[in-house]
Amino acid sequence: MADWDAQWSAGELQERFKWLIGKSERFETVHRRKDGALIDVEISTSGMEIEGQHFLFAASRDITERKKARVC
Repeated sequence: MADWDAQWSAGELQERFKWLIGKSERFETVHRRKDGALIDVEISTSGMEIEGQHFLFAASRDITERKKARVC
């Protein structure tokens, strides 16, 4: 994730992932596309622990147009 998340460092992401275990959250961040362009995204996560292993399911949605519409 640190390769495409433009808002948080790798260390900050690791701490955020730990915090998400056992929770379901929705938050906004900024991702970097392959072409280098930055886009606003909404992340929906669900973290869990199964037999001592931590898992995090995350889905992202591009919200760039929605954010632009709010400004206008």
